[in-house]
Amino acid sequence: MDDDTKVGIGVALNEATLLGAEVSRERRGAAITFAVLSLPPDGASPPEDSRVSLVLDQVGRVVASLRNARWDDDQAPAVPFALSDLLPTVQSFGNLPVYGWEFIDAEAGYERWANRLSLDERFEGGSNQHSITLFQEGHERDLDLRIWFSGLRVYRPNHAEISLAEFIAAGKRWWDGLHSGDPRTQGSGIVPGGTPIPPEIGPGREGPAGARIHEA
Repeated sequence: MDDDTKVGIGVALNEATLLGAEVSRERRGAAITFAVLSLPPDGASPPEDSRVSLVLDQVGRVVASLRNARWDDDQAPAVPFALSDLLPTVQSFGNLPVYGWEFIDAEAGYERWANRLSLDERFEGGSNQHSITLFQEGHERDLDLRIWFSGLRVYRPNHAEISLAEFIAAGKRWWDGLHSGDPRTQGSGIVPGGTPIPPEIGPGREGPAGARIHEA
């Protein structure tokens, strides 16, 4: 996965709603469901069901930090939970957005909570080649999550696979549309800012089908 692809995934996931995250130790895999901001080409209407599932292959490690405090409280202790409780823990925040433009192999932020872990699972035979870092920021409650993996695939709710190139392009169209006044982006509650959208789109990746889509 090259740098342009990482940046493109960041564009596609920015302001997406996190619906669920599950990790299978037996398969060394993970599935993360988002409701994303995307636009189809040629002026078509946005999809009624905007969910996608990101499937991570060869997961090598999963860490999470759940704290009953603001995200910037560096003294708040972590609340332990089991890997099997990851999905209900994520969903207990009520489907909040993720933002920040950088999610794949992100360098900043992890050191702030890396020494306060609720969960730290390592999988023999897995990979630490790449990582995805996510969060849920509630009222006086915060969850940070990082999963290391080797490969990433994207699926629609009907379990049809989307190439990474298509996924990234649809997200970039939405953000370009927001800045250009495309009416299809109205109703999101997001106001255009001064942040330019990276123009480079990375290559796609193909893979076998199979993904769980979490409900909102």
